[in-house]
Amino acid sequence: MDEHINAVNFPGSEWEKVRRYAMVIEWSDEDQLFLVSIPDFPGAHTHGRTRAEAAAMGEEVIALLLDGEVKPPPPRFTAMSYPVRPEAEVGEFITAGNVR
Repeated sequence: MDEHINAVNFPGSEWEKVRRYAMVIEWSDEDQLFLVSIPDFPGAHTHGRTRAEAAAMGEEVIALLLDGEVKPPPPRFTAMSYPVRPEAEVGEFITAGNVR
């Protein structure tokens, strides 16, 4: 596949599948880059100069892996589509003395 996969040329319904997979983004002092690993696809790694670039690269890797998988693994880690406590405000957290 020679075409660069991104949100612009990847179908919306397929892009939603990409977003179901978790990524771990960590700063590397040694490499001076953000490193990305994808737990559901062992051995899948990428990187970026910024956190946003690393996240975009991670999504691209997931899209490429899903495109090539006959039966991709189900996502193990899923984000909730709704807030846990929608009534909670950031100020509530700060005034409770939770910020150091």
